[in-house]
Amino acid sequence: MLTRLTLLCAFSVALFLLIGCGNSKPQKVTMVPASGWDLSNPPVLSEDELAVFVTLMKAKPEKLQPQFLPIETPTIPDYVTPQQLLSAQRRHLRARFDIGQQAILFSSHPSWKKLLAEQQVEPEVFASLLLRVSCAVMSEQFSTNIDFSKQLLRIHERIDVVVSELATLEASLKQLPHESGRQERLRLQRQLTSLAALELYAAMLNGVPAESRQLIREHSKELVPLLKDWKKTFESVLAAGVEDGVVPVVGERDSVIR
Repeated sequence: MLTRLTLLCAFSVALFLLIGCGNSKPQKVTMVPASGWDLSNPPVLSEDELAVFVTLMKAKPEKLQPQFLPIETPTIPDYVTPQQLLSAQRRHLRARFDIGQQAILFSSHPSWKKLLAEQQVEPEVFASLLLRVSCAVMSEQFSTNIDFSKQLLRIHERIDVVVSELATLEASLKQLPHESGRQERLRLQRQLTSLAALELYAAMLNGVPAESRQLIREHSKELVPLLKDWKKTFESVLAAGVEDGVVPVVGERDSVIR
């Protein structure tokens, strides 16, 4: 199973695994729509798209690193129901990877704006490729050891358990409020938000098409030596909302929640 450290390292190196190869300006190629696809069902990554992405990343200044949208931890009000909390957290997590908002981030950054214009790559296209390539690399890295579909099933089972426990506790607190109950409610709420994060990450990696993983596999020998030591780029993306105690640990192939 996946530790938080393993997730952080894997996701952070995924994006930058491709940096350093390709020298020529990308040619006009057919791109899939930058938006309109679900995070858990991304389009197949093509050779042309990978070449465009790699060439663009090679052309960027060394210190210019892609960034995902800033993350803010949402405040949990006392009166929120377990289902409302779960729905809100799911929306919050998906918003981090919104292609349109991500494109605005790149187009508003002078260096990225200049680079994308020079390489004739639309910000939306780059934002889409950034996410799809990152997920494809990470999915390929773990696909032989982790069954993400089974992880999703067990995460969903655990979510159901926590939602039920929270509902029972809420009913008890209405009858007899007490501090220990409030602390337990906070613990369960945090666990639920953590599980929502794991649910999305597992769904994103499970949804990567086999063809995309195969493409990454075919280019691994030329890509792996180019890996750079940038390990904190996506730390906030994976660490935010994921707490120790509910994070899967690498070990048994099909084990998930402690």
